[in-house]
This record gives sequence, structure tokens and C-alpha cells, in this order.
Amino acid sequence: MRKVTFVSIFLFVMLTLSAQTNGELNVSVSTAATGIGYYAPSHVMAVWVEDSNGKFIKTLLEYGTIRSEWLDLWNQASGGDKTDAITGATRTSHTTRTCSWNGRDVNGSLVSDGDYVLQMQLTDDDFSGKNASFPFTKGTTVSSLNPTDVLPSFTAVSMSWIPDNTAVTNIYGEILYKVYPNPVVTEIYVTGFGIRKVSVLNLNGKTLKSASGNRISVTSFKAGTYLLQIFTGNGIIVRKFEKILN
Repeated sequence: MRKVTFVSIFLFVMLTLSAQTNGELNVSVSTAATGIGYYAPSHVMAVWVEDSNGKFIKTLLEYGTIRSEWLDLWNQASGGDKTDAITGATRTSHTTRTCSWNGRDVNGSLVSDGDYVLQMQLTDDDFSGKNASFPFTKGTTVSSLNPTDVLPSFTAVSMSWIPDNTAVTNIYGEILYKVYPNPVVTEIYVTGFGIRKVSVLNLNGKTLKSASGNRISVTSFKAGTYLLQIFTGNGIIVRKFEKILN
């Protein structure tokens, strides 16, 4: 009886933990004036994450110190919380903005896998300006999105969720599947059971090359960091690796 209880508790804990994947959401967006703002091109903006029920998770970026009061949607959601966010004064020109989310809330706790929403707000006057909402999924696999532009202020939006090698769901994969050499110059190999295919992705989640079996050539790739997806009978495992030159 005790053994059964212990096994049940162990499985419950593992299932609970497996729904909390470490990783990083990389965000890129090109901004532009709202078209009706008196202060343009000067503007304030914020980027933050909410869960699918609209609960605030974390601010990723907030520009606009004394004028941040006009970021009303962000203020309502966050209460002005900028923990660990990229911050700064009012921006005086438009460009591509980047930020990232580590899958944790303002308290530093890893949040559960599932559906979330990336929120953005930008204003160049004393009113709400423009806002946009982009749904995404946090999980154990790479997810890369290029949502439709929200004109005129948010274009060329790129969102890539990349799970870490340390994700709990990859614990067994870490033991059973080995990737070598790392760093690699010409060809990377994977050892393990039931490997069907391997794919190389960039850090934006775009597939660059695929090959059947347990090896893939990276000779033509530039030096840098890449992701290796390993397709097995038990699911997909993701590893980071470094490509170096001779």
C-alpha cells in the first residue's frame, strides 16, 4: 500500500513539474507613429505578458518614465510593475524593438505551460494610442510566429518560444539522447533509440535543414548558436549547440 501511494505521489509530482518548461520567448517588433499623435515621433510604449484569462504575468519592456501614465492598458494590467523589464525614457524615434521573457512571473516563479498573450501598447499623445494582442503557446517544443501587422504602429512582429535543454520534460531525453560534438565544425551526431529525424533551427525557430537518421551536416552554416530538434518515437527533444569554424 505504501509503495502504491509513493508511486502515485511521484507520478503526480512529475506530471505537475512536466507542465512547467524552462525556456525563452524572443520578441521583435518594428514600431511606427500612430498617425494621430501630437508628439510623434516621440512615443511611449510597453510590452507585457498575460495568461489566457487576462491575468498579468510580467512586463518585458516599458519606455516612458514621466509620460507612462498614458499607457493606460499596461498600467491597468500591471499596476506599474516593471520587475526585471527593459526600461527607459520616452523614445524620440521609431525602430525595431526587442525583448524576451524567461517563462517566469514577477515573483520569479516558473509559470505553467499553456496559452499566453503578448500585449503591446504605444502612444504618441495624451491618450491610449495603439495596442495589439498576440497569442502564443509556452510548451516543450519550439514555436515561431509572425503575426499579422497591427497598422500602423506594430509591424514585422516575430515571436519565438524556445524551450531550454533543462526543461523537466527533457530530463529523460538528456539521459537517453546524446549530442556530439558540441561545439561542432562539420557534422553533428545523436545517439539514442528510435531516432527518426533531426532538424537544425535558428534561434527564431525557423527550420534550416533536416535529415533522416541520427546525423546532419552543418558545414555550410555560419558560426553561432543553433537548435537541434531530435524526432523520436517518444516525442521531440530540443538541444542547443554551437557551430564554430575551422
